[in-house]
Amino acid sequence: MKLFFLKPAFGVKNVEFVYFDDSYTGAEIWNNDTGGLRPPYLQITRIYIGWPFCSTFVDRPAVSHTPDEQLLEEFWPIYSAAAGLRQGVKAPDWWPKAEGVYRLPVTPLWGGLVTNSMIFAAFYFLPGTLFRIARQRHRRKRNACLNCGYDFGTLSPCPECGSTP
Repeated sequence: MKLFFLKPAFGVKNVEFVYFDDSYTGAEIWNNDTGGLRPPYLQITRIYIGWPFCSTFVDRPAVSHTPDEQLLEEFWPIYSAAAGLRQGVKAPDWWPKAEGVYRLPVTPLWGGLVTNSMIFAAFYFLPGTLFRIARQRHRRKRNACLNCGYDFGTLSPCPECGSTP
């Protein structure tokens, strides 16, 4: 399944070209359902987002030519419903937008999402772990309690916290 492959961060891919000629098997269905109106040519652009690996994507449906208004009003809701949540959710008004209406991706690519989460978790926990190891090594050198740092000299259990070395 394509969604589980790790991809380098960011990318654009055209994933579907449909309804552009009579060789498409669903053209008859469209003609019957819409009273003979032919759907305009649809292109869905899939934009992959994430760092260091792509972890989400958003689909942007668009018609490649400008059909007459009746065609657009007739078929755009069908195209939009077909993409569903893969179109993302509308960005809030305060969100910086590069151009036009921007939609935030909500469809995960599980392989990239899990890998990115593990990488960021390692970067988050690594400094704390290294600090704890260095602190315990320093306390062991000066013969102090590893838990609280109390200098207990020759005492077996720590009189401060009760731990044993």
